[in-house]
Amino acid sequence: MVADPVYEPGDERLAKGGRDPGAPAAASARGPLSFRRLLLAGAEAEAILAGLPAARTHRAEGVDAQKTMVLGGALTGYRVVHFATHGLLDARQPHLSFLALSEFDAEGRPAADAGALYAHEIYGLDLPAELVVLSACDTALGRQVRGEGLVSGLPRAFLHAGAARVLVSLWEVGDTSTRALMTLFYRALIGRGLSPTRALQEAQTTLWRAGRPPYQWAPFILQGDPRPLPPFTP
Repeated sequence: MVADPVYEPGDERLAKGGRDPGAPAAASARGPLSFRRLLLAGAEAEAILAGLPAARTHRAEGVDAQKTMVLGGALTGYRVVHFATHGLLDARQPHLSFLALSEFDAEGRPAADAGALYAHEIYGLDLPAELVVLSACDTALGRQVRGEGLVSGLPRAFLHAGAARVLVSLWEVGDTSTRALMTLFYRALIGRGLSPTRALQEAQTTLWRAGRPPYQWAPFILQGDPRPLPPFTP
């Protein structure tokens, strides 16, 4: 679980309340782009991990949700990898699409490359996960190339890194609806042993029946191996 990164210098989770927001900002690899905290990403992580054995999970949240942690191989060996972060699509150059991880360490110092985990860096990972979930905006999109179809940045990168399947989004997603969808999805996937396809379908149907509009639950799709995951054991 990689969730709720630190994006702002005044974040209360930083040492001494973080750097003075009025102080000059460090140079950013993203240029003028900025992100605000995903207020429900932590709650999403909590709901998903509830009831799972702590010894068999890894939770990188806040300043621990670092790009260097991912590139260093900390996620290798886990069956399911979940990112609850901001994502940014570069439609012209899909390999420059990225997941926005923590921009600061615990002491408030700027993180490498402003925390941007680029698709071209993910290609170099060894990540043979059975499922990677990108709980972020626009993560399924890319650029149409004649003869190849849709060249997507992040999904293709994770599949190339060894993931069997990815759960990604077709448009911007909201904090509240995404938390609800993901909670239902994991309850069906791990709690009831349904296939990812069936678990996603049930989660979306539940929200539809609850009167939620389609834009809140319809953006997520699965790419990759259509077969069910092997059973989860305690």
